[in-house]
Amino acid sequence: MGGLFMMRWDVDPTGYPLIYIEPIQSWLQALPVTKAQFEFFLAESKGYTDEWYALLLEFNPRMSYRNINAKLYEQLFMTGLREKEFRAFVRWFNGHRRGTFSIPAATQWRAAYQWLSDLNPLNEMPIQNLDISAQLIWENLCRQRSEGTLASQLLLKDGVLEWVCNEEETLVGGLGKTRATFSGIIREPTEQASQPARAALQQQDDERWRREALTPFGIRLLRSDS
Repeated sequence: MGGLFMMRWDVDPTGYPLIYIEPIQSWLQALPVTKAQFEFFLAESKGYTDEWYALLLEFNPRMSYRNINAKLYEQLFMTGLREKEFRAFVRWFNGHRRGTFSIPAATQWRAAYQWLSDLNPLNEMPIQNLDISAQLIWENLCRQRSEGTLASQLLLKDGVLEWVCNEEETLVGGLGKTRATFSGIIREPTEQASQPARAALQQQDDERWRREALTPFGIRLLRSDS
């Protein structure tokens, strides 16, 4: 496996780490988007109310990054968003003028997974100036996942299903492998010929549909500096 010398790191607009993925020459968020990050967006957005957020948290409750329960760590991450909702989050991210963020293509996600699977997990996060929530998530969750590969440590496996698109930026489903305790949908990231796990993509307003179809799905953004 490769070593730390191969890796480049940066920080996104919310103070969370980015890792440079050599095969696709782009930066990838080191973790799925957390609820703490999403709350930065909510604080500046006029379109989403506290009541809207409280309803969303009924499907995947919020866990404090100061008191992480390793049995339920998926509650740290933002899931269950409809496409129009997470697209608004991406636009907010891009408003901070630190590169162009987007949902990764399925081919890019798989390339990142394969590359990170050839790297050893980290003992320390090799970048400073992280947001306090990112620091605590790293120290109390990621650093404990020191067996296996960097892909596993950064939760591309045993995390959430992460939305991916095709080359035309149309959503096609989610990649990743969830724990059975979080979702019954299992998609092994190394199945190169398989299709991403799908959710119903129609924009329904039925909250039962949101719970049943979207709860396992989160996002991890890709940054292009070109």
